[in-house]
Amino acid sequence: MTMLPERFEIRASLLAAQPMELLRALDAPGIAVCDVFGSESQLALHVARFQPHALVLADIPSDPERFCRSLLSAAPVCPPRVIVCRADTPFLDASADPASLADCVRQTMLSPCAALARESLPRRERLVRDLLDGIGMPESLLGYPCLAYAAALLSTVPPPAPPLQYALYPHLARHFSVSPSAVEKRIRGAVESAWLRGSLTAQTRLLGLSVSAERGKPTNSELLYRLAESVRAALDADTNAQ
Repeated sequence: MTMLPERFEIRASLLAAQPMELLRALDAPGIAVCDVFGSESQLALHVARFQPHALVLADIPSDPERFCRSLLSAAPVCPPRVIVCRADTPFLDASADPASLADCVRQTMLSPCAALARESLPRRERLVRDLLDGIGMPESLLGYPCLAYAAALLSTVPPPAPPLQYALYPHLARHFSVSPSAVEKRIRGAVESAWLRGSLTAQTRLLGLSVSAERGKPTNSELLYRLAESVRAALDADTNAQ
């Protein structure tokens, strides 16, 4: 089973009226509980402030639909993964009993995106494709759809995101029915082609001066993170304008 490296710290918030048992369960390598609150009425304030990767619930919300609306209102661009401590009752991303809670939180971070972010993926992917077209990357390249889908997924995760080789590349490999190394190779080939033939002005506008002058092109990670950042900024601007 693939697991995230312990050096990657998952930022978790806990909603529980009596949190001590769950705090002990979450006291594990690679998990940092950044916030504890005891009432659903505090949800929007706490999630907006701490932007957790994962939100752990002691129980199913009394009104699940209202809960989801409130959570999306608080974190419309990067909603957290939601784990409920009721192993017999699936809800949103995952459910687990306290004994397996830490492993469940880690494993949930390996999923491609939070359940509440799935509906926005097509829009995010269109935004990425616009950016790729702008820098002069041909849509015919095998790495083009990999980059578009990968950056869309990455844009749903509150920074910092897990290392690409642990979460994103394995999912892309399954999605495109190739190996993780083939995904990496396709993306690298698309980046090299775009930086040889594309628009230098648009590339500089997207990445600024962050690209190594010695390499002359961004790494896969540099481009993916920058594309994801641009998508988050566009969605933030749209949300603020409403």
